[in-house]
Amino acid sequence: MKLQQYSIFQISARTILNLAQKTKDGWRFYFDTNDETNISYKSKAPYFRVGCDYNMLRNKHQGNRLYAGVRFGYTKFKYDVETHNPIVDPVWGGEELYFNESGISSRAAWGEIGLGFEAQIISGFHMGWSLHYKRKFTAKSTKIASPWYIPGYGNNRDTQWGLNYSLIFDLHL
Repeated sequence: MKLQQYSIFQISARTILNLAQKTKDGWRFYFDTNDETNISYKSKAPYFRVGCDYNMLRNKHQGNRLYAGVRFGYTKFKYDVETHNPIVDPVWGGEELYFNESGISSRAAWGEIGLGFEAQIISGFHMGWSLHYKRKFTAKSTKIASPWYIPGYGNNRDTQWGLNYSLIFDLHL
């Protein structure tokens, strides 16, 4: 049984213009145990994304948006890696090793391009979705381990797809 648990909290601020600036801060928690190796991985950290969206609809001042955008993301985080069963070299055999490292520091940066739609449900309340293609620029690895999961980005691969569903409340301050 694969245990995979993650959660997200995200705050977004925007300025409604023809070209909307977007800043997103978030906090992401991730926990996973691999069934084959029985190795657990845990990370918890904030991340930051900044970029802009372009509303492609003809009437820019209606409640709906169809947009394309670009973003830059960055996170500095710590993660833990732990084995629950001994690890034996599959080729040479030998000594059984346990691995338990906590607080390994890392950082990562990535870029995103995205496409999304947002519909006004009632005055001041919107629902929408967006699809993002993410490309990792850099992720710091150590002699101990490479991060398995990067907060705000996803699994540590060169490219990543992301799908967001949003409930948006307009606060007129």
